[in-house]
Amino acid sequence: MVQLKLSVAQERLMALWHGPVEKEPVSTRIPGLANLGNTCFMNAVLQCLLNTPGGLLAEVCRAFEESLRDGSENPSSSGAKVLVRSFAALVREYQATEGKALSKGNKALQNLKAGIATLDQQYAGCDQQDAYEFLGCLLDGLEEKFKVLQQLQQQSPQQSAAASGGVIREICGVTSYTTRTCHCCEERFEVDKVTDTAMRLPLISDAAVADAQLRAKEEDSPVSLQDLLAAAQKPEDIDGYDCDSCRAACHREGREHARSGMTQRAGAVCRTGDVLAIVLYRFCNTLDAAGNFKPAKVKRKVAFPTKLELDTGDYQLFGVVSHIGASLASGHYVAAVQSTRDGLWYTCDDEKVSPVNLKALYDGRPISGVQPGSDPYILFYQRCRAEGGSEGASDAATAEAQAPVPAESRADAQVAAEAMPSADRLARAQDEVKYADVAESEWQRSRLVQKLAAILR
Repeated sequence: MVQLKLSVAQERLMALWHGPVEKEPVSTRIPGLANLGNTCFMNAVLQCLLNTPGGLLAEVCRAFEESLRDGSENPSSSGAKVLVRSFAALVREYQATEGKALSKGNKALQNLKAGIATLDQQYAGCDQQDAYEFLGCLLDGLEEKFKVLQQLQQQSPQQSAAASGGVIREICGVTSYTTRTCHCCEERFEVDKVTDTAMRLPLISDAAVADAQLRAKEEDSPVSLQDLLAAAQKPEDIDGYDCDSCRAACHREGREHARSGMTQRAGAVCRTGDVLAIVLYRFCNTLDAAGNFKPAKVKRKVAFPTKLELDTGDYQLFGVVSHIGASLASGHYVAAVQSTRDGLWYTCDDEKVSPVNLKALYDGRPISGVQPGSDPYILFYQRCRAEGGSEGASDAATAEAQAPVPAESRADAQVAAEAMPSADRLARAQDEVKYADVAESEWQRSRLVQKLAAILR
């Protein structure tokens, strides 16, 4: 029996599987991030990624950073090392900082910005950028660099093939496809299957983009996230479809082929990762009265749940990136995140960090904004554990969670809760979130290691 030699990254992941990684004690107050020159878009996204429950992205970067310390140098890995090392260094600095902001002179923050600029030169300067585009650039960049490092460490062709799956898309991938059903032969095809790092939802219809009156009507009509998800997958009938199945049948029977109609359903989601990023896409090019396209911001109000139920699983909100301002070219980005340190919600405005006293974030009600005057842009969700227990949950904890509560006890508890002052109810909800977050983080870490073990074995 041949024993495979584990790479440094693999050994790091196995260590995660056998037990929690020892971490330095930190302050419960998360640190702010200094603005390096119109980098609010970067800071808002980073606050959400750095507070991903279970530390998923942080642990992956640490695992691969360990592989960079083996002393071996390979020219093809030099570019990969820059971004991975800079992100891993930022994770360490962030977790070790106690209640103050990372300053403008912080090397980890500077190096990450420089690392992103190696992927796209538009981030080298100090111009305002789109937070969604930055998120995609960062995640795709890490994905590409992880693949380079994985392929350099593989011990066999089979391992190299496994590496092609992608670590980042395993964590936060959204796989969608398009179905087409022919009206003539009723054959159903699945095409255009793709895995992205975020789910993008337009806030107005295609018709409203070219019609100012319709656009104003739609913008003034509040909508729910569930309605946007349904609209993105709404079937549409298309004429003049050239069906391959009908064409083949006509060829066999010696008949002339005629195009038919078909029903297309785009954006059908078949898989989502443990981290789900949903973009409420507010920036588009609209048609003005002169027939010219111009950039515009859609300020439509969207109600989104703190707990989202999808066919692919249930998700809990943990971060929101919001935009303040009239257009993409100007304005400001802020973030609201649930801290992985104490389970409480904070508003992060570059260097400034302050608690969020919004009760709906803790009691499960839908919300349409976190900070007055801001428009939610990117929503970050984490997968919830399945009802009745799941991987990483102990039998005792599962049994306790499933134990029925007498109706009298529930009623008494409800009366007592309603009698509390609102501030006390908020504090109680925050405490419940804090203690539940510990078990949730361990479960997330366990799921991550199981998945990455399959990729890196």
